[in-house]
Amino acid sequence: AAPGNPPRRVQGKSLNQTNGLTFAWGQFIQVLDANQGADAPEYLKFPLILQDFQLKQDGTIRYRIIGSREYIFTKALGVVAECHAFQEWSFGTIILRVYSDLGVRLHYGHPDVFHGPWATAHSGLSKCSPD
Repeated sequence: AAPGNPPRRVQGKSLNQTNGLTFAWGQFIQVLDANQGADAPEYLKFPLILQDFQLKQDGTIRYRIIGSREYIFTKALGVVAECHAFQEWSFGTIILRVYSDLGVRLHYGHPDVFHGPWATAHSGLSKCSPD
């Protein structure tokens, strides 16, 4: 629960990200799940993602948040894991591309890179309250 009287109900993952933002500094903030970051493609795509934060001709930032697909390395462990991997693939490719065409990017936890000063100034990475 978040502080207050009475204490507010909040979502744990987003509250953890908001609390962690206190200790983050720099131009870019990368958000990963605990089960990510140990495979080589994650390291290879990061420099390419940072190139997308280059300034436009008028000196403004092109993007404030850039997301990429999560690789589910447990997909070979069974039918449920394979279904989860397919769901992640379809969400990370089809649905997020439609959102992009609409000019929308929703942060759903991973693997996203934020423009650090913007995220700090706009009160965090995720909405903590379900209200």
